[in-house]
Amino acid sequence: MICAFFRAGLATRNGQELVFESTRDGVISNIGDLWSTTRPSIEAPLRRPELLGLVNTKYWEGQPEFAENGLAIYFSSRRNQDRDRNQIYVTRRVATGSPWSEPKPVDGSVNAFENLRFPKVSSDAR
Repeated sequence: MICAFFRAGLATRNGQELVFESTRDGVISNIGDLWSTTRPSIEAPLRRPELLGLVNTKYWEGQPEFAENGLAIYFSSRRNQDRDRNQIYVTRRVATGSPWSEPKPVDGSVNAFENLRFPKVSSDAR
């Protein structure tokens, strides 16, 4: 079993990495954190999931969406400490297997709307 509670997971295009929201043992918040698991090939089993370090806070993070190139994850979070309003954040890495950056709110007017959830990324990541 991959996790005790699983919501909103997404695999990279090559199927070798999965990022998902879970409340499994070891979470930073008890309402949902982002986890990652990888495998060396599509035929291999997934490895034990790990928390996405800098990405998680004591607030809720969830509903991940990979950019097509697998180098960015867009997700919904309440890290702005407003428990009634979700915003969209993005974390990036320079290459597959590299660490994820500290998440930043998505630029532009996207986060001007209330309670944003389930981000979807276009193929050009805009």
